[in-house]
Amino acid sequence: MYIRVKRRNQTYFINCTPENTAGFVKEQVALATKESWKTDQMRLIVPKNNQVLKDDEPLAKHTENDSELHVVFQISENEWESVDVESTLVAAS
Repeated sequence: MYIRVKRRNQTYFINCTPENTAGFVKEQVALATKESWKTDQMRLIVPKNNQVLKDDEPLAKHTENDSELHVVFQISENEWESVDVESTLVAAS
């Protein structure tokens, strides 16, 4: 399965299994980003209910194949980015 992780105008496609954890996805995002973000400086958020995933939670608990998650990064000790995802929807003509 794969998960789409979105931030701003970027989408990371993460190949994973339902048994993998949110922590695994964060590690994959850290590898894919050009910035030097650590996994403890990221939050994965389920868009439909704005739930922040815990690192040790299996993906199967909140996602399925082709699910979308949002990632935000820590700005300072107690401050996080707000979710900022550009829509990729194309208007019908």
